[in-house]
Amino acid sequence: WIKKHHPHGQDLFKGYRDRRVLAEDEGLDTLAVPAALQALEMAKVAPGDVDLLMGTCSAGPYVTPDEIARLPALLRMAPRVWTIPLRDDFSNYNAALWFADALVRAGRIRTALVVCAGDWTRRVDYHTPQSISAAGGAGAAVITALDGRAAGKQDADAGTRRAFEVVDCETTTDASWFGTMFMRGEEVRCAPGHEHGELYTKAVFQITEAGQQGFQVFGAKE
Repeated sequence: WIKKHHPHGQDLFKGYRDRRVLAEDEGLDTLAVPAALQALEMAKVAPGDVDLLMGTCSAGPYVTPDEIARLPALLRMAPRVWTIPLRDDFSNYNAALWFADALVRAGRIRTALVVCAGDWTRRVDYHTPQSISAAGGAGAAVITALDGRAAGKQDADAGTRRAFEVVDCETTTDASWFGTMFMRGEEVRCAPGHEHGELYTKAVFQITEAGQQGFQVFGAKE
């Protein structure tokens, strides 16, 4: 439909080589669990040694709770693990890394697992240009204390290796674009005399005309 009708804003979403879509019998756990297990294996950390699970699974079957709350059972984590969902939408993964790293450095926890998974292919209207950029995917990382050992050297006790280190972050906030990109149901107008005055579709990702401008001048450049 998009290739045939060329909706306004189509040129903003070009250049994608791959687009991964979950099958009908798959869910966010299909993405999140393997990503988490791979990160734990690479860090040589057992699920039961994780103190904090942080991230998001977006968008799940419920408005709340976030589906990340399922992962402790699926990964067989210890009952003491604290699960904290993040819903800042445009920087979930970076924010989770930053917060987890700060807690490790402060000595509040020793090991955190960050997991972010998204399945927006089911949350877009395929008559809108932004649907081109919707895909399914997941990422995970383990943040743990290495007792001050140098980056890249083996930790003989924990058997872990430091692949990356959170050094610093910088943010740029412009709240004037609030409300130009959002996820909500679209109104479906009913015929006169229908028992319901108005109906709504399931929540889908929407970008207004101002949002398309913001995508160019703020989102893509900043």
